[in-house]
Amino acid sequence: MAKPARMVMPDENDPQAIELAGKYESALKKEFYICVALLIVTFGIFSSLNFAPFMRPSFETAGSWLERSGALVGVMAMFIEFRSRRISNLLDNVIPQLPPSLFQQIDRYSTHESIIHKIVLFLGISGAVIWSYGSPILIGIQSLCG
Repeated sequence: MAKPARMVMPDENDPQAIELAGKYESALKKEFYICVALLIVTFGIFSSLNFAPFMRPSFETAGSWLERSGALVGVMAMFIEFRSRRISNLLDNVIPQLPPSLFQQIDRYSTHESIIHKIVLFLGISGAVIWSYGSPILIGIQSLCG
């Protein structure tokens, strides 16, 4: 019976390991910036749809338009979560290929990913609440303000 091959951990000074770490870091950075850009676009779209009067169709009430934008926020949250899974996949793939000292340099993206997941969870919940209760929330805010 053949012995299983032993996995050899690459050396931290190995040029191939350093190059591989650089490739993974640039891929992680790209995915992180895409997720951040999508979050900014989502906030921008939500704000412009609700606070720029020319963006709302004249036949829509403010409450129904708020509910529609809540649905959009929920859909965007799901898409951003799907996109952020690429960060997880990249991190999972790089762990066995790099020595610990090189992996620590790119491990900060796992913290970034965690923050993105929390923001996306907040967006998803907020989008669902706005989608479900947009009109009553808007009526309540309007009655409080005057």
